[in-house]
Amino acid sequence: MKKYGIVQLDGVSSTARDQFSTSGITLVYLNSADDVEIVYNTGKVVNIASAAALVAADVKVVFDAIVAASGTKWTETSFLIPKLSQPVNSVDGN
Repeated sequence: MKKYGIVQLDGVSSTARDQFSTSGITLVYLNSADDVEIVYNTGKVVNIASAAALVAADVKVVFDAIVAASGTKWTETSFLIPKLSQPVNSVDGN
C-alpha cells in the first residue's frame, strides 16, 4: 500500500493541502532554487516550494518524516509533514 506525505499550503486557505507519494524515493535535497526536491527511482521529481528560501533544516524535516512514515503500520497511508521554516506555496512534480 502506498503512503503519502501531506504538506499544508500557506496563503491559500486554512485547509489547503497537497501530497506526494513516499514510495520509491531515492533522494531528498535542497535544490538551487532553495526548494526541497524529492527524486524518485523512476526519474520523477517533486518540489516543495516556498516564496522565500527553504533551508537545509527543512530537508531534514521532510526526510525524517518520510523515514518515520516508512516504519508505521501499513494501514496508515498518509502523514503530515511538520511545518517548515517558511510557508509552503506549492508541491509540484514533473
